[in-house]
Amino acid sequence: MANPKSLREVAAIVNHISYKDWVFRLLSLDRAEVGDLGFLLQARWMGPDAEDFYGEPVQQVSRKWFVSAFSCEREIVDTAWALIERAEIHEAQEFFRYQGEAIFNRHIKPEALLGVARDVQTRESG
Repeated sequence: MANPKSLREVAAIVNHISYKDWVFRLLSLDRAEVGDLGFLLQARWMGPDAEDFYGEPVQQVSRKWFVSAFSCEREIVDTAWALIERAEIHEAQEFFRYQGEAIFNRHIKPEALLGVARDVQTRESG
């Protein structure tokens, strides 16, 4: 088995990644928190608030993505790409409106979605 990468080694790879004005940060996890050594990758950027689009930009923060210390360079880069894709989709879901409401907003509580989960619509064949 390969030796685990250090925070410095993973950070050296992450530091070569750029996207817009986003800043990537890497957090180290210890063995007690995860069954293995690893890291969390997160992005921060300034952007419009979905509830006040024309207001001042506010800090946006992505979810944290796990990166194993045993990841190869490609896996680390792919994780950063997945972070970016998911964060951009998340933003689109917050800003897309139907009848003035963000119906795809990822912040809607799962319990609230249970109330409409069976209220589905399908088209007739043809």
